[in-house]
Amino acid sequence: MRSTEINAYAKINLILNVSERRADGFHEVETLMQGVSLADKVKVFWDELGSASMGEAGAYGSDLELTLDCGDSELSCGSDNLAYKAAVLMHAEFHSNVTERIDIEIEKRIPVAAGLAGGSADGAAVITGLARLWGLLPEAGDGSSENRAAASDGAGETPDSANGISDGANGTSSASGFHVDRSMLERLCRVAAELGSDVPFSFMLQNGLASAIGRGRGTELEAAESRPMDLVLYTPDCPVSTKEVYAAFDSLPKPERACCEGYLGAASLSGSLSFCGNGLRPAALSICPEIAEAEDAMREAFPDALMIQLSGSGPTIYAVFEEGCGPDAERLCRLKNTKFSAGMLNAARSIV
Repeated sequence: MRSTEINAYAKINLILNVSERRADGFHEVETLMQGVSLADKVKVFWDELGSASMGEAGAYGSDLELTLDCGDSELSCGSDNLAYKAAVLMHAEFHSNVTERIDIEIEKRIPVAAGLAGGSADGAAVITGLARLWGLLPEAGDGSSENRAAASDGAGETPDSANGISDGANGTSSASGFHVDRSMLERLCRVAAELGSDVPFSFMLQNGLASAIGRGRGTELEAAESRPMDLVLYTPDCPVSTKEVYAAFDSLPKPERACCEGYLGAASLSGSLSFCGNGLRPAALSICPEIAEAEDAMREAFPDALMIQLSGSGPTIYAVFEEGCGPDAERLCRLKNTKFSAGMLNAARSIV
């Protein structure tokens, strides 16, 4: 049995603009997503058992043996888990004529239902892992700087059903010399988009893209410059349903829009942060008022932070610092044991 391990990175939304609900039920969004170093560890094991009969069982029957261990008794390890769904979709898309066994082990570090795309990252990691084991993508260090170039110029706008790959040559090459076929990235991104709006960015984050603007329902990606920054993420103990937040958004006055172009055009990190904002904050607050208390606690604990903002639909609040200026481990440990003991406090940095 062959195996690979993937860092399933979390993301934050530096900008999240939300418009009206579309005909397909999704909301039109414009979001600037940034990968951060906080990550789940996902191990994918694979063994080819033979050729599938393709009889009555079909591609979803006994032709695929699948197990998932989430390492957390409170998490479902069944067919409703995105990592499980990713394996089923990958089998159907690429190996429907193969009898195989796939085992997935997840070491959770990203808080659940926190606005950090932890579940999406795990699903994307299964896509990445199987693609590597099947020779669809090169084996590579997850998100390492020498490999990030492989996809950094590979994101651009495509139809809403898929994560984008820019125009140009038929593939992209990393500084370490491996070649990534652009058409294969597009195909894998279409699988990712079937799982959820955040999954394509999570997949590209694992394969070279540190930051991107997401449009449509968030799956149309345009590469963006990633700025170095230190971060502290606090997740209060009030899980928030993304579906409920978007439903609340529809009934509330629409907030002022933030500006992706302003963020990217600013000369400094502090200047860029003045263009940030999260249009879902009022809706998230209406469901989880504790978010406002968490914001106040973060401002009091980190008066030196350049910005404190909600990520995604919440409830995670993050503080931004200049690179190398985040709180040291001792200070963070004191805060974990006192002011923020009721939730989860994590130090992180942006991926560049």
